[in-house]
Order: sequence, then structure tokens, then C-alpha cells
Amino acid sequence: MTFTRWLKKIRHFLPLPWLLCDGATVARIKCEHLFSVVGTSYGVGDHQTIFNLHDFHGRFSLGVGKASPVGVLGENNTVELTTKHLPSHSHSADSLSTLVAGNHSHSYQDPGHDHGGRTGNGQFDAGGYKLGKDGNRNSYTEHSHTISRDTTHITIEPVKENEHQIEGQPTIAGSGKPFSVIPPYQTVIYIIYTD
Repeated sequence: MTFTRWLKKIRHFLPLPWLLCDGATVARIKCEHLFSVVGTSYGVGDHQTIFNLHDFHGRFSLGVGKASPVGVLGENNTVELTTKHLPSHSHSADSLSTLVAGNHSHSYQDPGHDHGGRTGNGQFDAGGYKLGKDGNRNSYTEHSHTISRDTTHITIEPVKENEHQIEGQPTIAGSGKPFSVIPPYQTVIYIIYTD
């Protein structure tokens, strides 16, 4: 089967034996030769007495190839990109925060301690006795008192390993709106020779 672009004249009507490629139904007996060529490739009609013509509404012709044999209808003229169509990429993290604000605590050990020091020498003579009212006597001499010193011995335990959940989301981009893949075009009416 061959197609011919009929460009000899511009008219306001379609001369016979040409028909519009608009998907209309045609009697098989009326266009017997055309039906013998295209058959029901573009529509079976009523399966008995009629068949469908090509429908070029909103379509353009494409040369036959391995991926596009004769009679194949193309897909939609718009597409919607999904992640499988995109190259590998990354998004900025935007604003993130921990769910518990990173709260944690430290434990400590306090075994107890005391403070100490040493008193100075008292202002006494070299020695002597002191008599009490009851006649008893006490001896005295120069001396000092020593108080032991120590550190606190408090230790702070390190923080154990822990996890904090992060909430937030990467920067959002795009809206998923389908876009046209039709190249620049000029509309025409396709016709087919039926005899």
C-alpha cells in the first residue's frame, strides 16, 4: 500500500475517488479495492459490511521502521516525567531538626570526701602548768592540729551511644504537569485514494 500527498490543486471540495482520512466508516462493497488493501487495520466497522478509514485527526505521518510497522498508531502527544526518566541527582536537605532536641544526660560518681588543713602554732610559752579551782593541774606546751586534706573524687561518666530521629524533608521541586512533545507543525487534511 502506498500513500500519495495530493498537492496538485487546492479546492473547496474533495474530488472522487478520494476520501478524507478521518476514521469514518465506509461500505466494503463501495471501496472494494481499498478494503482489499487496508482491510480492518484501522477499524472493523460492523465486522460484515463496513470498515474504517485511517484517522489522521491530530496526528502526523511517520515513516515505517522496525519499531513502527504499517498501521501503528502513536501514543499520546503529551508525556509526564517520572523518576525513571531522570538522571541520578540529589536534593538539598533544607531545614531539619531532631524530634527530642538532642536531649541527653550524664551520670556521675561521688564516693565522698573531706576537707582539711593545718592550724597554726598557738601563742604559748615553752611549757607549764595551769591550776584549776579544784586544785587539779593541766599541763600545756606549744602544739598544733593537723586536718587531713583530700580531693572530691567526683567523676563524670561519658554519654553512651544514642540515636536521635530527624524530622523534615528535602526541598520540593516540580509539579508533575504533563508537557507537549509535538514539534512545530502546520495542519493539513489527509486524503486517501479509494479506486
